[in-house]
Amino acid sequence: MTLQNLEHYQWKNRPFLIFAPSETNSAYGVQARRLDAERDGARDREMVLFEIVAHAESRAAGEPLEAVTVDAIRKRFGVGEDKFAVILVGKDGTQKRRWSIPVEMEEVFALIDSMPMRHEEMAE
Repeated sequence: MTLQNLEHYQWKNRPFLIFAPSETNSAYGVQARRLDAERDGARDREMVLFEIVAHAESRAAGEPLEAVTVDAIRKRFGVGEDKFAVILVGKDGTQKRRWSIPVEMEEVFALIDSMPMRHEEMAE
């Protein structure tokens, strides 16, 4: 994939970024399981998963990301390779919320459902 950056999803999807120091990081595992259990809710809210994992393959929507893209995303959000973080980005491309520990998907969904753009989507 050439450049699967956040702008590719702007106005179409809500990027959900999980940053982890490794694939074996316990917080990463917890967050991945929580998201996996709520796939339908995430799909309904047009979320797209970015897995930014140090020393492993990082992915966007299951597709590999180039190292330059991973570096740009880390720099944009100020998340070092040794840190765990979860960031929700809105369809407008701005950061909506950041968590430093795994978050319950119900909390993420409630935040999304409170957004004006989501209200418009639900009304359609």
